[in-house]
Amino acid sequence: MINMARFLTMVKQAFPATFIFFFACNSGEKQEQDSEIFIAKETTIHCYSRISGKDTAVLTLNITGARVSGDLTYYFFEKDRNTGTIKGEMSGDTLKAEYSFRSEGKESVREIRMLKKEVDFIQGYADMEEINGKQSFKKDAMINYSDTVLFKNIPCPDQK
Repeated sequence: MINMARFLTMVKQAFPATFIFFFACNSGEKQEQDSEIFIAKETTIHCYSRISGKDTAVLTLNITGARVSGDLTYYFFEKDRNTGTIKGEMSGDTLKAEYSFRSEGKESVREIRMLKKEVDFIQGYADMEEINGKQSFKKDAMINYSDTVLFKNIPCPDQK
């Protein structure tokens, strides 16, 4: 069995131009791969709203690959609003995230699920329980994705 370091030294001494060409070609391939990775991780911003009677909710999502972050605010008629952030990831067509929000002067965290349906999202609901200070779906809970909790895709406001 030949020692790889010794082999490369022999090639380098015998064929310096070939050695440089070999590593230059490999270097170019790596740059192409890196740029493909960079393109795949481009962040896109999507905005959604939900209107139900006099209640409104506004959702802004920043999507980078499978990672998702953003803002979610519920404006409830004649009640305190819930305003906070979302952090999670897309798993197929399902957004699995945590919603950290402030309501009635209190900080809370709640697990959320949203199902992507074409360009919109449907928020899912199920039985929940508090685990370590966070509202989480109960184990084996059947999540209901009803069209009645539909976040419609809307144009995002200009970013300045």
